[in-house]
Amino acid sequence: YPDPLNELAAPPPVLFFRGDYRLIDGLSVSIVGARASTTYGRTVTEELVKRLAGLGVNVVSGLAEGIDSIAHRTALDQQAVTIGVAGCGLDVDYPASNRKLKERIVENGVLISAYSPKTPPSRHHFPERNEIIAALSQLTIVVEAAEKSGSLITARLAAELGRDVAAIPGDITRKSNVGANQLIGDGAHCLAK
Repeated sequence: YPDPLNELAAPPPVLFFRGDYRLIDGLSVSIVGARASTTYGRTVTEELVKRLAGLGVNVVSGLAEGIDSIAHRTALDQQAVTIGVAGCGLDVDYPASNRKLKERIVENGVLISAYSPKTPPSRHHFPERNEIIAALSQLTIVVEAAEKSGSLITARLAAELGRDVAAIPGDITRKSNVGANQLIGDGAHCLAK
């Protein structure tokens, strides 16, 4: 059982893995953000992950479309370890567009879920998934998050656990950047270069 999860107020009683669970012990940074990412968000995420991969850092994310998927794919393309945390059973194809991505992660990383096989995704599963992401990471980076975003929940949980939180500043005229920009205004580290 990963030690960092014992810091949670209510750690999941059991975890399910696919891949090499021993990889969880490495230095990890989570990258989370908008499902409907922009070209800017994709470019920034790819650049961040390439830098982290060059430092030997594991990349953690939530297997969602958009920024999460870009972070996982880029890590794999860079031969870096990536850790995918699911909000459903690991045998459930959610989102369906990430079926092949999940198989690639199993080959060079690990998939984790607090939910038993065949458990479908449910709205109330994702905050627990976000807790696991935050706990496994020494730093959480938010790329493109709207004002009400699951990524902001992950950032809040990370801060509550005493982890570092950073955000990528974005265009102030886009709703997809309001949350990330607000995090910076509230004291998160600003990653501008």
